[in-house]
Order: sequence, then structure tokens, then C-alpha cells
Amino acid sequence: MSKPEALKHYARHISLSILTAKVSPLVGAKLIWRATLNAGLKDFHDLDGFIYAASEMEDRPKDKAFFEQAIKDEAKQWSDVARREE
Repeated sequence: MSKPEALKHYARHISLSILTAKVSPLVGAKLIWRATLNAGLKDFHDLDGFIYAASEMEDRPKDKAFFEQAIKDEAKQWSDVARREE
């Protein structure tokens, strides 16, 4: 499995954990963010929605609910991709 495929698989797994409240949206997004950084891929932007929302949530605490919903929306898209691939 290539690094991009592994990251996408991981994102789908974490997305399901976010949607079932096993992890908070911020924790889940940070897990995906960390995995993306550790993969070291220069032009991989498929998971930027998680990264943007997590980074902005920390800088804009008054908008926490907005960014949590953005992460959940992103997770929903990734979990829908997982269902279509089954």
C-alpha cells in the first residue's frame, strides 16, 4: 500500500471514530494531521480539510462549534467514501 493510500485508509478509520464519538473532532483531526506530517508527502492535500479546521480551532476558540462541525462534515465525506469502496 502506498503512503497516500495508507493515509486515506487511516482517515476513513479516524473519520468513523469521530462520527461515533469514540474520539472528539479535534483529537481525530489532530491524529490525521500528525499522520500526514509523518508521511512526509510534499504535494498531498487530500486531508487538508481536517488540518485546516484543527489548526483554526486552536487559534479561534470562540468558533469551536463551527470547526467541530467542519471536522464532522469532513469525516462524513470520508466515511461515505469508505462505504462506497466496500
